[in-house]
Amino acid sequence: MIRKKACENDRFVTEAHLTNSAREGWELILRTLEPGATILLPSYIGETKLEGSGIYDPVSKLGLRHNFYQLNDDLSLNMDCFENMLKSKNYSLVLLVHYFGFVIPNMKQIVDVCKSHDVIIVEDCAHLFSYHMSNFSNAGNYGDYVFYSLHKFFPLSTGGLVVQNNLSLKPLEYKRIDVSVSLYKEVLRYDAAGIAKKRRANYELWDHTIKRINGVKKLKRLGPQDIPHNYPVVIENGLREKLYFWLIERNCPLIALYYRLIDPLQKPEYRSMLDLSESILNLPVHQDTGREDINSLAMLLDDGIKRLSV
Repeated sequence: MIRKKACENDRFVTEAHLTNSAREGWELILRTLEPGATILLPSYIGETKLEGSGIYDPVSKLGLRHNFYQLNDDLSLNMDCFENMLKSKNYSLVLLVHYFGFVIPNMKQIVDVCKSHDVIIVEDCAHLFSYHMSNFSNAGNYGDYVFYSLHKFFPLSTGGLVVQNNLSLKPLEYKRIDVSVSLYKEVLRYDAAGIAKKRRANYELWDHTIKRINGVKKLKRLGPQDIPHNYPVVIENGLREKLYFWLIERNCPLIALYYRLIDPLQKPEYRSMLDLSESILNLPVHQDTGREDINSLAMLLDDGIKRLSV
């Protein structure tokens, strides 16, 4: 018999919980692993003196054994190396990072390979907020677990989200996390789809603008599933660091994400990733950014590169 209203509370349920940060959610996931587990991480992981490393610090804290898989110059997976690594060792978990808000290419193929080796898949969506936004992006739907950063997408000072898609795996210990009730209220205020549209529109504005500046090369082409966190560019001719501080002196505080890789990646076999970390600059596309902001920053970039190249 049809009921007057829905009563069964186990239908269409997602195990999703707010955290204080993305790294807090990542640590919760890592704590589900059995003792002696070995995990596989990407070979582009940065750190700063102030904040450490959101990816690597929880791994070190828990003393987990780990290796790194190779990435291509555009931060996509090197599939041959990836598959060979999965064949060579019994890994418990692999971390897949959607760098700068760009969905990793060939996700279905990657997931199929991981499943064939019975490896837990974790998606790092700290740069790509796609929760309940499948009309924009399928990121976050592939992993057994997923974690997000709220303050990198919404105008918040803190906040993360961790999701367990595969309920057959060990549940996360949410009781470890104490999150302010106000964070729940804050997140509900915002139009996530509207923010995603604005960020994509700003990215396209940069596409039209950046091609007029010599000495700058864009790193990523915007795809239909991407929700950009920033506009990543490569500053050529070794000028990144000089340009970065030149812009700061002119009250233009930009970011250079992953400008320094963690110590275990300071090795010759990761030379291409080290080169990228030394040349990357991340231009703003966030929802407070407008056409005039982009045009003004582009002019300043062009001027700075010309001056510093002399």
